[in-house]
Parts: sequence; structure tokens; C-alpha cells
Amino acid sequence: MKKTIKFFGIIAIVVALGIGLSACGNAQAQGQVIRAAVAPERWEYKVVIQSITWREKEEATRRFNELGAQGWKLVSSARTGSHHPMDGHVFKRRLP
Repeated sequence: MKKTIKFFGIIAIVVALGIGLSACGNAQAQGQVIRAAVAPERWEYKVVIQSITWREKEEATRRFNELGAQGWKLVSSARTGSHHPMDGHVFKRRLP
């Protein structure tokens, strides 16, 4: 009787492990299918180089707001030069 109970106990553990591993395998396979179905994001970039003086700030603000309304997002900005500084701005937006 003890051997029978021990045998069925071992069988139950093996079956439970098999079901658990099978469920994990299915979840991984489903995750791979989901990842494969998602297309990578594509971006479009725009570089704006300009010299902005204190008097031109309003015009630059207006232009940047127009770009924002068109879906452009500022991702980088840098100033170069010392005597006649130029500002470089990089914008991006998602492609359809």
C-alpha cells in the first residue's frame, strides 16, 4: 500500500511539472508571436540651424510652436561658435 501511494505521488508530481513546463512554453511562444507582429517605429528628422538674437526670440518661439503643431518633437539642441553663434536644433516625428 505504501509503495502504491508513493508511486502515485511521484506520478502526480511528474504530471504537475509537465503541465507547468508546458504552460511556460506556450506563454513564451505567444510572446514571440506578439513581438513579431509589432512593427518597429519609424522616425523622420528635421534639422533647423539658425542664429537667434534676443530680438528674434518671439519669431523662433512661433516657428517652434508651428513645428510642434505639425507633430515635430525637439530632441536635441546645441550652440556652436562664439563670435557669431549658431543654434542647431534636431526635431523628430513618427512616420505613419
